[in-house]
Amino acid sequence: MKNKNMDTAQQAQIELDIINSALKSSDSFVFRLQIPQRNYDYIGESCLHVTGYTKEEFLNSPGLAFKLIHPDYYEYMNQVWSDIEHGNIAEQYEYKIITKGGRVKWLSQRLKKRKVAEDQEVLEGIVRDISSWKIQGSTLKETGMFSNFLINHLPVAVITFDSSGTVVYCNDIVQELKGRKKTELLGLHYTELNFSTDDTNIPDKINTAIKKEENFSLDVNWIDSEGSKRYAEVVVLPIYHRGKLHLQTIIKETTKEVLQRQALSESEERFRHFTDFLPSMVFETDSQGYIQYSNQLGFEFTGYSQEDLASGLHFLSLISKEQRIIAQNRFEQGFNREMPPVEYNLVKKDSSIFPGIIYTKYFKKVGEPITMRGVVIDLTEIKEYEKALEKSRLKYENLIENIDEGVYAVENNEFSFVNSSMSQIFGFKRSELVGMNPWELAIKSKQDETKDTFIQKIIANDRSPVTVECLRKDGRNIFVEIRVSQIGEKGSMAGTVLDITERIESLEALKTSEQRYRNIVELSPNTIITVDVNGIITSANEALSIITGFDTSEFINKHIAKNPTFLHQYLNSYIQELKRLTSHSALNNSYEFFWKNSKGEKRIGEAVISRIDHQGKIAGFQAIIRDITEEKKYVDSLIESEGLFRGMFKEHSAVMLLIDPQTGKFLDANKAACKFYGYTLNEIKKKSVYDLNTLDNDKVLMQMAMAINHSRNYFLFEHRLSNGSKRQVEVHSTPVKMGDENSLFS
Repeated sequence: MKNKNMDTAQQAQIELDIINSALKSSDSFVFRLQIPQRNYDYIGESCLHVTGYTKEEFLNSPGLAFKLIHPDYYEYMNQVWSDIEHGNIAEQYEYKIITKGGRVKWLSQRLKKRKVAEDQEVLEGIVRDISSWKIQGSTLKETGMFSNFLINHLPVAVITFDSSGTVVYCNDIVQELKGRKKTELLGLHYTELNFSTDDTNIPDKINTAIKKEENFSLDVNWIDSEGSKRYAEVVVLPIYHRGKLHLQTIIKETTKEVLQRQALSESEERFRHFTDFLPSMVFETDSQGYIQYSNQLGFEFTGYSQEDLASGLHFLSLISKEQRIIAQNRFEQGFNREMPPVEYNLVKKDSSIFPGIIYTKYFKKVGEPITMRGVVIDLTEIKEYEKALEKSRLKYENLIENIDEGVYAVENNEFSFVNSSMSQIFGFKRSELVGMNPWELAIKSKQDETKDTFIQKIIANDRSPVTVECLRKDGRNIFVEIRVSQIGEKGSMAGTVLDITERIESLEALKTSEQRYRNIVELSPNTIITVDVNGIITSANEALSIITGFDTSEFINKHIAKNPTFLHQYLNSYIQELKRLTSHSALNNSYEFFWKNSKGEKRIGEAVISRIDHQGKIAGFQAIIRDITEEKKYVDSLIESEGLFRGMFKEHSAVMLLIDPQTGKFLDANKAACKFYGYTLNEIKKKSVYDLNTLDNDKVLMQMAMAINHSRNYFLFEHRLSNGSKRQVEVHSTPVKMGDENSLFS
């Protein structure tokens, strides 16, 4: 509501006070002159700077302004005054004066007539010293500079309150900030303007400002008419008007700056903690080799702490004594050239040792090294995995030879390997199956369809089973369940065959659920990139240049298909992976791909890819990548002889158990068995068949004896699960030789 006690004269006076405050100590001043009396009742303090006379001299000498006029402009100014008295006011007047000190100056003057009372008119004006402009040959071409016009064109919002906190004036920018008309704001208390602030001492600050005439500032925010949150800095200035103290507030909107600061803060916080989530140790040293920074995993790896770094921890403390000279030499050589990664025996704080690879990058300034950054990849699990592969090869080879399921490998559309169960299932000798076209085992009418089905499954990397009707050597039709997966790049494949004829002929169709398992390998990648939904690489760390040999700038803002490492023959594979990622619900995805380095060498990469979601939508992808070429070559050579055998047991989706027939104890179990029964592997090894089977112990023992004696290998049982529920299960059991002891494989 508008303040009814404020008359036109008061409003005019406040406006002049505001302008005078803005022009203080400048080359301009404002004034108000009563007409026709020609007496000043207001003049700005800057008149002293412009004319040499104080405001008191002007107020006490009504004719002083006309005495300043240069003789060359007497006639001109008399005509100006005559025009004003007749109501003709020009847009601008320019004339010369002689200052109190005798200097000649050029002044520009703009005027506006205002009625402040029923019988009283005043002339308001703004005067500016334009002498320097005239000396330079310029002509003053200004727009309006007084009262509302000036304040409304200031780049900030202005609100004036009386001592009670009531709005007595505001300029147009306030309307833009608040989305309300000026007339709606006048007369409101400051608490009704709905500005919010974290400062809880506003009333105390206002009282202090009034009593001590001190300025103060604060930050405020508010919700605008469109529902957006906006921010501003507010400066509160005590000013006097006709002997009364008012509070003039200058409000500068800072929404853009605040949002930018918030975004920057969030970005800095995100990247500061980013390395703590990497699956590798990341560290940084000074030019002497003392560690200045380590991510959280680095502390966990080594047992050192932030306090150790502060006390002075040299990176050589992490290297075994026998390798420290080598590490020191490589550190010094790295100042002048790129150094390849190297494997060390690394030492923890407790003196224990673990194997690892260190990748380093030197950052230089004006040709001098200023820091070394490194990534440490823990090789402990890889080394243990290599040992386990060799140790378990014979064990799983024996299992594969004795498993009820047929196991095969195909090269160039011919069986290159079959186990003894393949011979039993199809009635052919193993020597007859090797070299045979696998599709010929299907009944003739289904051979082409079967071939097309498996080709599509290989392309789609689909390892789910397919039921196929086949023909045995003796002419009997059988039903088998076949799984297939591709091996290597040459179109070779391998898989398993399970005879399900008895199940189909004697039992109702059983509903089975299968879940594909991926081998979970803990990665230690050191290259990180982000890609938007259009396939554009938006960021990459410096480690990318280490494994590729290309500068990081050659990747940024380029499509993944146009980066220098891309192999175009794998374009379709990349496209299919991108489609899978955009529709898959998993947060992380591992993906192997081929690429080339700066030397043109074909390499193999492994990426852990995660989606970046924003407001429920996919905004892009993040990939942590490492070069696994050498690892793949080595591992492939190890698993070539036993990979099929071990994979068929541990990774097979069918439930598999290895049993001691003497005690009924479980010797081993695959992942599917652990999942089905709801126990961990250690828990299953502590149990026996008698714990799971609902039959009496004597009956269970009798059934095991039948399996050991080969008199029967197919059974139907009711088994107990960990949650107490019971399930009907179909069991295939056969004895296998494990060293000198017989075991029962089920």
